Amino acid sequence: MDEKARLVVTTEESCERYDTGTSSPGRWTRRQVCSAVIGIAVVVIVTVILAAGIGSKTRGSNGDGIGHKPDTGSSILPPPRSRSRSLPPSLAYPGAPLLVARPLTFLAVGDWGRAGDYNQSDVARAMGDVAASRGGVDFVISTGDNFYPAGLAHADDANFSISFSDMYTSASLQRPWFVVLGNHDYRGDPSIQTGGALTTRDWRWRCNRTFEVRRDLCAESALQDADDRAIRAEEERPSPSPGQSECNATVSIFFIDTSPFSLEYSDAAEMNWFVDRVDLEADNSRLLTQLAEKLKAAENDTWRIVVGHHPLYSSSCPLGTPGLTERLLPILERGAVDLYINGHDHDLEHVKKGFSPVHMLTTGAGSQLNDVWLPVDDDYLFRLQGNGFLYVDVDAYRIRSDFYDVRGKVVHSFEVVK
Repeated sequence: MDEKARLVVTTEESCERYDTGTSSPGRWTRRQVCSAVIGIAVVVIVTVILAAGIGSKTRGSNGDGIGHKPDTGSSILPPPRSRSRSLPPSLAYPGAPLLVARPLTFLAVGDWGRAGDYNQSDVARAMGDVAASRGGVDFVISTGDNFYPAGLAHADDANFSISFSDMYTSASLQRPWFVVLGNHDYRGDPSIQTGGALTTRDWRWRCNRTFEVRRDLCAESALQDADDRAIRAEEERPSPSPGQSECNATVSIFFIDTSPFSLEYSDAAEMNWFVDRVDLEADNSRLLTQLAEKLKAAENDTWRIVVGHHPLYSSSCPLGTPGLTERLLPILERGAVDLYINGHDHDLEHVKKGFSPVHMLTTGAGSQLNDVWLPVDDDYLFRLQGNGFLYVDVDAYRIRSDFYDVRGKVVHSFEVVK
């Protein structure tokens, strides 16, 4: 007997249990009971379909920011969601059913390491709450300036525990942290953060001057690759089952050390540790060439994201990073980069220049805030002089970015769709 037949029999049998066999006042016949059951089922099904249709038309909107109206419902955190989605036909090889998409989610925060001061502990708590409410994250990104005021002095530096291990304690934040260096990290010994010793103190810590994280958005696998130091965790991608097609959707995230490019810092005393050990211009050229080559190799990826410490454009003086913007931005544009995520400026910003396809996102509000803002043009889609962080959700057909404030409220959202 097939499934539909079994369902029919079950319904009829349940009706018979309520049928006395003889119609009498105050009692229902089998026909009446069956009609009532079927009517209730129809009402429930129609209600569910209507609710699903309404929900599918609801999209996140921009909250408080330049030129945007507040989202009156954005203070309510979204419920946990499914960790898998179906793919549109354009993103799978033709000729067979589709594999299920696996979304990638992460948080990004920068300029945070102040022993809990300047609202760092409040931001950490909000990060944990948001990550938990949204069903967890795959990892956390730090956009640099990890330890104030002068990085770490040695591998046993207490500031590592105070500002990191004992600060981001929420269960939802017990995920890998992918970390870049900021200019304040160079005031100490940056090799302490990149050399691997800190990972023995806290397994989450993954820091290097340049590395790559790559994710297959379709299968239950992930590939993380590093330059100069092995932080690779690799799983074999499962083969499609008979009759299935292989999904074709991936995201690559490239991390780069931007402090040596900044004219403000490259000849400053805080960079002496580094400048005394390398040919600065040769090293900068090597990093740029390497990034361009990696972006070229990733040209078939669905999404490309680059993470650095310094902004390419900023509403804080000097409206960008001289020495970096003119060299890095053309590489990002040629490499069809979708997002550039940075810190350094102690605020939250979304910049989209009309001449560039790259969305530039500043998330440097993990603790102390900026006190200087300059007038900006319409290319600055959002800025908030308040504490907060960034949440990014990537799947096979779109990237959604949500800026959260310290209260766990969404203050700005946008999507990039392919």
